Amino acid sequence: DYTLSGSLQTAVAAFSTYFASPAEAVAVIADLMRKEDWLKLGRYHDHAGTGWRENDLQDSAFYLHEIKPEKTHPAIAWKYKYPFAPGFKFESVEDAPQVGVVRVILRFDIDEGGGMKQTSLAVLLLRQSDKGYQLIPPDPKPPLKPELTGGLTRLEAAKLARVFVDMERHHGFYCPLDQTWFFVRTDGTGVALRKKVSPGAVINPNAGEGYEWKSEPFDSAKNLCPR
Repeated sequence: DYTLSGSLQTAVAAFSTYFASPAEAVAVIADLMRKEDWLKLGRYHDHAGTGWRENDLQDSAFYLHEIKPEKTHPAIAWKYKYPFAPGFKFESVEDAPQVGVVRVILRFDIDEGGGMKQTSLAVLLLRQSDKGYQLIPPDPKPPLKPELTGGLTRLEAAKLARVFVDMERHHGFYCPLDQTWFFVRTDGTGVALRKKVSPGAVINPNAGEGYEWKSEPFDSAKNLCPR
């Protein structure tokens, strides 16, 4: 835990963005989800006290499913995990139990054919202030499991591997047996970020005592995580 200085608080606030109304929030979010503009969407969040960091809110993994969920409807794009899939429309708004928070009800009408229709509902939480409305991310943030991630989030690993997340639609996963993060760019080239023993070297605190992270190219068509 830490407290931001006054000047840093001002700098962070300058990057924060607000919706003018709940109805505008739904329209803007849907547009940003289609464009996959995670940097801008992240700035519409109030994550204070949730455990989420700004980097988390700029990572595609925060918004998209990497694996198709078991239960999906063909009319609703399954890849969208949070806040909602484009296609949902503003329905209504109501006060939430928390002070200064509103619940936005979303509606998705599905034509099943033969005169049959199905309606799917979703809920969005927004914090209201004198500046406008901001998204509240899921709370709390699930704990990071070092044995499954090497102690890094995917965004942190991508930055160390110099894979530019906002520029490339890459896929990344961590292999515990190999202690390596693997990233595959859209052009098919691969980057491996390996956790290696580094006696006498400058220690990277993210890698733990006596270790550092080293990136190197790998053949994405041949190299697989050992099972």
